Amino acid sequence: MGYIFKEALRGLKQSGGTAALCVSSIGLSLLIFGLFLMVTVNVRETVQRLREKVEIEIFLKDTVTIEEAHTFLEKIRGQEGVMEAVYISKEAALRDAPIDSVYINAVGSNPLPASIRVRLMEDYRSSHGIARVVGNIENAPGIEEIASGSQWTQQLDRYILILSVATIIVGLIFGLASTLVISNTVQLTIFSRREIISIMQLIGAKDGFIRGPFVVEGTVAGVLGGMFSVGGLTALHWAAQQKLNLLLPLGPYTLLMLILLGGLLGALGSNYSVGKFLKTYRTP
Repeated sequence: MGYIFKEALRGLKQSGGTAALCVSSIGLSLLIFGLFLMVTVNVRETVQRLREKVEIEIFLKDTVTIEEAHTFLEKIRGQEGVMEAVYISKEAALRDAPIDSVYINAVGSNPLPASIRVRLMEDYRSSHGIARVVGNIENAPGIEEIASGSQWTQQLDRYILILSVATIIVGLIFGLASTLVISNTVQLTIFSRREIISIMQLIGAKDGFIRGPFVVEGTVAGVLGGMFSVGGLTALHWAAQQKLNLLLPLGPYTLLMLILLGGLLGALGSNYSVGKFLKTYRTP
């Protein structure tokens, strides 16, 4: 193991500019992926805050008595997904509504209906959850209209899905690009040491022994690239935070994941490149 790590560090020093290119390409790829990840996290958090305000307003017909309204209220409270239900009388609705008294005097009576305001449990604050709750109560007698806001929650769900898919696609594209850059970089290093590799094959060195230093070299370069991306993300978040105080940073586990992902990409690219070389230039 000592030989493998010693050779890996020596290879990084000898590579010089190519190693720096490898580290910077991984760092830039993970930085862009991390930015998409940060945007996704913040959009999800914003959507979650908006969903906390999601309510269903059930407007009752004027013919519904207070006793019937309270009976219906208890029925709604027992429905699946309902966290809280409150009865709003016509008088309370008029008191809270921003309607000019001149208009009320012109009409001659309170035009606002009584209603039941329903707050949903967290798992039911999506468009599908709202539709399920509304579907359980919409056919009840005495209902004039139901305002659920399902259209804008459906739009939110769609935007979250699009953003999540875009983040995954960006991650895959830049991950593949980084792996290819590492593979090509390691291939140059291997080619410069092809005579040493041939001698090692002649004296019976196993493929794993030959492969080890290059894989470690790629892993170290990947980890350094991951650390570069974490530093860049931290700096960009600090700069953005000066303008947007509510911007959430990526958590420590996510940042650690980016560093480990860099190491994994480096190991995969190096392993592929060494394996390809050993198959192509195997000494008989």
